[in-house]
Amino acid sequence: MADEQRSEAGPDGRAVRWAGQRDRRRTEIVDAALAAIALHGPRVSTGQIAAQARIARPQLYRHFSDADELYRAIGDRVAEHVVAELAPVVRRPGRTPRDIIDGAVHGFVEWLARNSQLYRFVTLQENVASAGRINVVGDIKATLTAQIGDLLRGYMAALGVTPTTLAEPLAAGIVGLAESATGQWLANPAGITRDKFANSLAGWIWGILHNALQLHGVHLAADDELPQLQPDQPGPMV
Repeated sequence: MADEQRSEAGPDGRAVRWAGQRDRRRTEIVDAALAAIALHGPRVSTGQIAAQARIARPQLYRHFSDADELYRAIGDRVAEHVVAELAPVVRRPGRTPRDIIDGAVHGFVEWLARNSQLYRFVTLQENVASAGRINVVGDIKATLTAQIGDLLRGYMAALGVTPTTLAEPLAAGIVGLAESATGQWLANPAGITRDKFANSLAGWIWGILHNALQLHGVHLAADDELPQLQPDQPGPMV
């Protein structure tokens, strides 16, 4: 009986170890892919990724069924990385609209500038994606829109703006503006420094929010102190 148990456990144990090794190797290859993108740019080839991982190109397909699966794994990692870094920036506490907008915009622009090759890679993959590839940029924008929507909904309720359901389309517009404008600036800075661009973008976003509030009878200046959010209201406590 013990021999039977050992014979049954043996293959299972090997399968578990192999699965763990396979997962670790996939992680190492994705790490190498991110390094290859930083080194070679957004049009990095699978051959360059394999070289960075110090394996022959055909060995990539021992761990990924095809290039699309590899790119999906890279996209998953990028999305996790972006959301982990940017979500706290977007929801950073502040006492005035200027505090919150300036902090979020400068953090967003800084991240995209620091990871410009990676950003160009995921936008390129979005443009040439086959049906099986994930929409990384779309997923990131949707997550940030939800975060900002929660923040806006909390402050709109505190300021007496109704309906607060307007927060979602307003947040989507802000995220779309920030991503598109920053992408254009990265592609063609035209001598505009990062700080100057971020300050301009923050001003545009405040203009949108200020106009939206005025349409609902709320007159709030950029340096006015925001109302304290209640514990059951979404958004950061200021």
